[in-house]
Amino acid sequence: MSHNISNNTESLNHFEAFFEYATMGILVADGNGQIVAINPFALKEFGYSEDELIGKKIEILIPQRFYDKHIHHREKYAENPQTRPMGVGMNLFGVRKDSTEFPVEVSLGHYTSDSSKNIVAFITNISVRKAAEAEIIKLNIELENTVTHRTKDLQEAMRQLGKTNERLENVLSFQKTLLDTAGAMIIATDENGIIRLFNPEAALKLGYSESEVVDKETPVLFHDKKEIERKRKELLKLLGINVKNSFDVLVEKARRNIHEEEEYIYAGKNGDLFPVSLTITVLKDAEGNITGYVGIAVDISERIKAEKELKKVQRLFLQLLHNYPDGIISIIDKNYHFVYTGGELHKRLHSNIGQLIGKEMYPRFPESLRKIIFVMLESVFQDRVFISDFELPYPILGRTYIMDAFPLMEEDGSVNNIGVVIKNISKLKKAEEDLREALKIERNLGELKSRFVSMASHEFRTPLSTVLSSAYLIEKYTSGEDQPKREKHLQRIVSSVNMLTDILNDFLSLGKMEEGKLQAKFSEFSIEEMVHATLDEIKNNLKKEQQINYGHEGAPIVFLDKSLLKHIVMNLISNASKFSSDACTIDIKTTNKNDKIILSVKDNGIGISKEDQQHLMERFFRGANAGNIQGTGLGLHIISKYAEMMNGNIECKSQLEKGTEFTVTFNTKKNYHEKNTFDRRQ
Repeated sequence: MSHNISNNTESLNHFEAFFEYATMGILVADGNGQIVAINPFALKEFGYSEDELIGKKIEILIPQRFYDKHIHHREKYAENPQTRPMGVGMNLFGVRKDSTEFPVEVSLGHYTSDSSKNIVAFITNISVRKAAEAEIIKLNIELENTVTHRTKDLQEAMRQLGKTNERLENVLSFQKTLLDTAGAMIIATDENGIIRLFNPEAALKLGYSESEVVDKETPVLFHDKKEIERKRKELLKLLGINVKNSFDVLVEKARRNIHEEEEYIYAGKNGDLFPVSLTITVLKDAEGNITGYVGIAVDISERIKAEKELKKVQRLFLQLLHNYPDGIISIIDKNYHFVYTGGELHKRLHSNIGQLIGKEMYPRFPESLRKIIFVMLESVFQDRVFISDFELPYPILGRTYIMDAFPLMEEDGSVNNIGVVIKNISKLKKAEEDLREALKIERNLGELKSRFVSMASHEFRTPLSTVLSSAYLIEKYTSGEDQPKREKHLQRIVSSVNMLTDILNDFLSLGKMEEGKLQAKFSEFSIEEMVHATLDEIKNNLKKEQQINYGHEGAPIVFLDKSLLKHIVMNLISNASKFSSDACTIDIKTTNKNDKIILSVKDNGIGISKEDQQHLMERFFRGANAGNIQGTGLGLHIISKYAEMMNGNIECKSQLEKGTEFTVTFNTKKNYHEKNTFDRRQ
């Protein structure tokens, strides 16, 4: 009996050393969620005394906002308890007595004692893992103090051992449950590194049986030699010591009370490698002598995989930011500073994207535009509205942009950041303008067709009637002495056909100009020779006894579109003839000097009123005194467009019953400049 009690006492000593001295929180709750046991580390972590927690619901240690969900999950787990991590894929939090929260990882186990189901939770505070490097030194100092206090607690706890055999049996059962159901690999060694404890989770993960390693191997068996060599070099650099023994490399920091959660690669018996997070704790006796070590390792394969995926997503997101074409994608905080930003527009503005992070947004935008954006984004923060396709009222580098903005919700529903996308729509705006212009041209063409149908029904009637009547009369003139009459009517037919041809040509020219298909074709030619040739063509269409006087001043060679200029000359002479008496004289003059070419056509006809002169160049306009004189109202409109195409303009001077003078002036210097530009492009 005494021997059994001695063995039980030794086992109890090991368990108490593990339970009381473990560097993770260990908590036992019954099936109703009431806390029945909790180790000193957990008490200190949560800031309670043991009396304050024993018999309380486990929910006292979690944030109040998770109570309902946790009670549901706890009851569901109690129905079918399994050894597993808790809340996989979720962020778990614990809450201290002072209401401060901290992130945790929890592994669950269970056992049955006296027909009662009990749940074991291994609680690890993972704040260190997520804290910044600046906090690590502070945590190490706190951890050293914690180790000192825990050592004292452990010494006090060991003096309390052995009170009763019944308690001893319960504790041993509790110990076995912890080791068997822990979601972590627990390996304990003596002071020389020989494995003395190898829990089922370690056996499952590493593929070794307890008999293969206990009292035979050291934990070095599970470590890569290259990794141990790397750690050896780190110790030399950090502590200035050269640790030769491989096991000593693993525990040297723990010996020096440097407690860290370090990542290693474990190798299983079958050669499989997997990453772990390893914490090593020194075991000491009552006198402070090292008696062994406990290593608690957690497989972090899934965590690392998730971290890699997260980094991949972050990398892709940053590429999206930096490469967003001709725009900006940004995340902006409540201080209106850039959290992330990128895009081609930053490059166009010569901004250093790296230097923008943490700075006030859009520093190179016009200040008036920034104020408007501030107001818009303020509504997103305050009212959580979504802004879509808001066209920025000021251009940026001569381009038009629109803005989308939307709130980015946190888990608790708050909005601390918003997303903003600014994109270039200049091409879209240009397309809209082109479409509107095309519709305008289409409407003009439609109007032109309608006016043509209306005008043609009137203007075509007279020449067609003339052709019909003259043809009928020619048929009647059969004798030789009727030849002069036949020639007269043939001339009327020719004149009417020419009139119809002129009308159709006017409409064809107008249609081409409306569609943008007519362009000036500049060339060098003699304006004097062109006018003489035109006069020879048109002289037979003048009224009886009408005379034309033509004179030229300056160099005869000009650089214009010969065909368009000829059309202008013929139209102005034809109008001068139509609106003048039979015996009048038409004066034509061309001048080439001072980089200008001037064409003047003057008659002594019926003249044009001041009111009508304001509308002469409009389509289908005819003067009030035109009466029954044949015409379409298109001629002056067309030649004014021809003049514009050759960098010219038309002026009119006229008085009623005293005559009219049209002057067309061309800018020769500008025409030659365009010619030289065109020649250089060839």
